[in-house]
Formats: sequence, structure tokens, C-alpha cells
Amino acid sequence: MSNSVGAKPSSAPFPLSLTTASHKALSRVAGTTPTTAWKIELPPLMTIIQALKGLLNLPGARVLLPYRQSFLTTSVPMRSSALKPMNTLPTSYVLYSHFFFFEKQDFETFVKSAESQTVELKGLEVLRRYLPELRRLLTAPGSEGYLVIYYACGLKQFLEGVQKGMRSREMPDKYPELRFAKAFSERFNRLLVSAQLGERIRFITSLDLGVVLDRVNVPSAEALQHFVLGDKPDMRYDIPKIPEAILRLRLLGSGAPVFRVDQDVIFREDDQRLDETGLFSAVGSCLKAYEGRLRDTNVSTFVFSASYNTRVLTELQPKTERFAAWGWAFATRMHPALVVRLDEIERICKLEKKSEKDAAWSTYVESALNDKLICQWYGLNESRFRKRELQVDFLKGLVEVGAHPTTSVISGAFLCLSDGAILDLPPFSNFRRNVMWIDDHLKYSLHREMQHFTSDKLDLRPGLSYSRLDAAMVTKARPNVVDLPAYVFASYLPTLLWGTIMDDWIAPNPVLKFRLEDVKDKTSWKEAQTRLGTGLLPQAMLRALREGRFTQEDQLRGSLMERAVKRIQKVRELWSSLRDGSERTFASYWAAGEVAKSFPQGCFSDAHDRRLWSGIAPGREVKDVLSRTADLGDLLDPVLDLVTDAVDYIKWTLVWPQFVQIVRSVRQGEFAGDISWQPRRGNAK
Repeated sequence: MSNSVGAKPSSAPFPLSLTTASHKALSRVAGTTPTTAWKIELPPLMTIIQALKGLLNLPGARVLLPYRQSFLTTSVPMRSSALKPMNTLPTSYVLYSHFFFFEKQDFETFVKSAESQTVELKGLEVLRRYLPELRRLLTAPGSEGYLVIYYACGLKQFLEGVQKGMRSREMPDKYPELRFAKAFSERFNRLLVSAQLGERIRFITSLDLGVVLDRVNVPSAEALQHFVLGDKPDMRYDIPKIPEAILRLRLLGSGAPVFRVDQDVIFREDDQRLDETGLFSAVGSCLKAYEGRLRDTNVSTFVFSASYNTRVLTELQPKTERFAAWGWAFATRMHPALVVRLDEIERICKLEKKSEKDAAWSTYVESALNDKLICQWYGLNESRFRKRELQVDFLKGLVEVGAHPTTSVISGAFLCLSDGAILDLPPFSNFRRNVMWIDDHLKYSLHREMQHFTSDKLDLRPGLSYSRLDAAMVTKARPNVVDLPAYVFASYLPTLLWGTIMDDWIAPNPVLKFRLEDVKDKTSWKEAQTRLGTGLLPQAMLRALREGRFTQEDQLRGSLMERAVKRIQKVRELWSSLRDGSERTFASYWAAGEVAKSFPQGCFSDAHDRRLWSGIAPGREVKDVLSRTADLGDLLDPVLDLVTDAVDYIKWTLVWPQFVQIVRSVRQGEFAGDISWQPRRGNAK
């Protein structure tokens, strides 16, 4: 084998890929001209891996390991007395998840025990129980990874402290929530050390974000805080995207993809083995999908995810609960399509014992299923469904106004963003309300409309080519819903409505939600591809980026509001008709504005915003079309908030590069999510 730097690449099945920095380092030693790639003939893989790790002392070297017909990246860090020691564990990928099981209950227990460091915590027990399973997953030969778990307790207080100019190290003294998060973290990290998983599993609290967010005060502090934290710092279901964005930015160029996974895909109350939930096979499939995209030089930006388990619907077994099967299959929930039985709902709302009420709601949802209505809700072809086939009718149901149930990417199912995607657009962290699909379908659509993607389909093996991987499925354990009417009317349906409005602002032509092979009129699909970027939001963003400033704010506000009224009217028509004979759904009552006059007031408390749970234009006939902003009634203010947040997102995009620089300015190894971070260093828990 030739050891010349300029040697002709061989046909060895074991390529050693060196970064530009590595080439230059070698060139200085060898006195030769750096080339763009090396390939070295090596003996059989499994007999030389350990020796290879000891021989390579080159900066930034990456070894591509063939594993199950795919190449998996393993980091081989530089060893130098001039630098702090780095993590030498092989790492092919990073899982990211937000953990909040028993968070509120454990905090209350902690406070009642006078902040005892040994009090029993239920969330800690869940994590401890899963350590053996996580060890198997994260140390699988050839596809090793590490898991970053974010624990958000105290986030609201942390953000408040940041806005007051406090440093993260000062905050636990002021906020008990952050003292609890710190104590929880310290106890769990001791468990990780005992299990020898201290480097494979990183447990991050809001205090760990201080290494980055403490610097937000330096340049343009007020603007950055507004965009990073929002004008109303609070606990929203999409809060995990703040640390997620930081993690992705920190790992740029590492070669290790970050996969976001919902907590109830990993940590499940049924104690199901992770390989039975599809997690093991999903890791392999997603790694293949990631590496395949990297190898395609025509692809510069991509977003993809795995799927939820739709097989449970097509292969429904007699013992499988139908309600659970519907919950496992899709990201958007089916609760708004459940049948309303007012007498039974009134009886349940009057129950005083929480345990009895929770059990009653669990029984109710099982009995309120109507497959016809649920198919209508999602836009599925009912006749095909009865034959156990999932086929979405063209522009029916949610597909017309929101995410496609079988093709849209899912944030909690191995969502992966390329380096280009995380650099091009910031997270929607400035939005003050929960918005459905905000960090998956809508984010993907915005990238597509701004023409960041070169292709929706790649030339990979079946099931891995599209942005939604059909070959990778994970099972999500949905938690039970309590206080069903309040959940659906005051929380879920308003959140969905905001998502449908954003959907129209970003991509007014829904045909591109379908894959070309699923569309009969292929000409219309191809024509839609030529008109990308015509939506109000991407059009304004492209103009602002081209000019380097945002100059048409007032005009955009008016246009967004006009489109919002039209989309709300469309949703009103669509959901109010969600009924089957005499059986009406929750969505139909809410869309018709008939909740207050039909449901017992005992279903709601003072904590629930009446403007939201009352529905769309209460007291106004459905046939009376909404045409002006004044027609929205009590929904006007929330919609105006959504308009303001969308406009501010354009400003956030313009200053996003500055935030990227702040995040990247922190030395590698200082943030607990860095590959090179080690628990025994100064920032150890």
C-alpha cells in the first residue's frame, strides 16, 4: 500500500475520510500537497478497529464504518497535550428528547420534603428503569450513539432570570424550581455513572443552557431575547426546540446527525422493550437515510423523519384497542372527531373524585369512536380503510388545511435537519402560543417554499427516499386525556386552528403535500413546483433576505390578516360538517360556535380561556360567511398575536446568523450536549 498523500484512491471497501484540516496537517508533516480524499487498503474491519483508534492522532478525522450495508460515522478525536481530553467513544448519531414524566408531581414532592436530596421521585424511577434498554440501544456495535435528555422544569424561571440579566449560576438561589432541576439532575447523573453511561446519556436542564444563553446579553441583547425567548416566556409544548437548536448548532460539521424523539417513544409506561417499539430498526434506517443524502452531491439541504406506527391500523388484531391504534398511527390526534354524548359528558363532569373522572373519560373515548368520522377527519378513504388500506383522498380532511397524515414529517419521530436547514432558518421560538405542526410540517413547508430543497425524492432504497421514511416506524405511547372537553375545546382545537392559518400563509397550494406518485393529475403537481415561494410568509422572507432588511411590515400584516379570515372560514365549513347523521363531533360543535350553549359549564374552569373554548364566532350561523376581521369576535386578538409573531419571525431570520455565532463561540466540550463533553470535567454534574 502506498503511503503517499497524493496516492490514487483505491477500491478498498473501508474508506478513511479526512477533513480539510486533517489533509493540511498531514501535508505539513509529509511535505506534500493536500488532496481532497484518501483511501487506504486495510485488513478486515472488526480485527483492526481498536488498532486504528490508537494509530490515528489526526485532527477532525472521521472513519466511515460499513455496517449492515451502510456507512456509519465514528468520531476519532485528536489527542494533544495542548487541548483538554476529548470524548473518545465512537458516535454515529445523537438522540434528543424532552423528558417531563411526573415533573410537576416530583417538584411538589421535593418542596414538601423541605428539598430533601433523597426523597423518592417517580420520574427518576422511570429513567432508572430504562437504563439497561438504553445501554443496548446506544452501544449497538457499529451504530453507537448518545442520548441528550432535556428536563425543562424551571425553564420559565430561567428565562425570567436571563431577561433580568442574571447569570445561570445565580438562579438556583432565587428559584426553587431550578434548585429542584439541579437536584434531580445530580441524582440521575450519579445513576448514570454507576451504570457507566455518563458519556452516553447527557441530562440537560435549563441551567446547562446558561453556557450559551448567558452570552445573549452581549450583542443586541433586547432583540435576541425577544426572538429566543419570546415576549411571553412560558411553558409551551414546543419549548424543547430551544435547546434542540443549540444542540444542532453545536454539532455542525461533526458528521453525527441529531434525531429528535418524543419521550413516549423512548420512555413508556408499559415497559415495552425498545426493540419492540421499532427504535432499534429506526436508528439503522434513519442513519442510512442520512448517509444517503450526504453522499448525494446534489442535495444541500434536507429534512426528514420516521413515521408513527400506521401498521397497527392496517393489521388490526382482535385484542388491539381501536382507540390506542388510532393514537399510535398519526401525529395529529383524533379526539376532535370523537362523538359527543352530552348526557354522559355532563355526568362525568359532575364526578368529584379525580380517579373516577379519569377512568370515566378513558371509557368514554373508547365508546365514542366512529371510524367513518375519523376517516373524514384525517381525509382517509373510508372504503379503503375498511379493507385495511390507508389511502388519503385528494384534498379532503386535514390534508386540505394542514399536515398530510401519511407523508408529512413528524417532529417526535427521528426528525433530522441537515446543517443547511438549521443554518437557513431559526426555530419558531418567538411564537407566544402553541401552534400545531410548528416545528415539523410547517417548518418543512417553509424550507420547500423558499426552494432550499433540490428534490423531495432521492435515489435510495424504497422507504428511505422521501422526507417521511416509510421504512422506519416507531410506536408512540399516547398519554390518556383527562377533562376531555376542556382539552379539546380550550387547547387542542385552537392550537390546530393556528396551524391551519400558518399552513395557508406558507403554502396556499396543498397539492405539494402529496407525493407525485399519489397524484392523478401530475401536471398540476409539477406546475405547483414551478410556483414555489408565492405564499405570503416565504415571499416576504425571501424579499427581506434579498434586501437585507424588512421594509413592508404593515402591508404584510394586512395581507396575513385577510388570508387568516378566509382560512378560518374554510376550517369552519370543514369541521362544522364533521357529523354522521345524528352523531356530532367535538370539532363540529366548536367550529359552529355552539360549545357554550350546548356543554355544561362544569366542563371548564376559570383557568380555561373562554375566547378559545367557545369556538369560532359563537352566536353566528355557519351559513353566515366570515369575511371581515370584525367577524372573528373573541378570536380576533389571538389571531392578531399570530400575525405579529409571524411578522417577527422574519426579523428573527435576519438576525439568526448572529445567534448562530454566539452559540458556536462557546468552546467545544463546554456544553453538555457536545460530543467531546465529559462528565468528569469542571462542568460535571
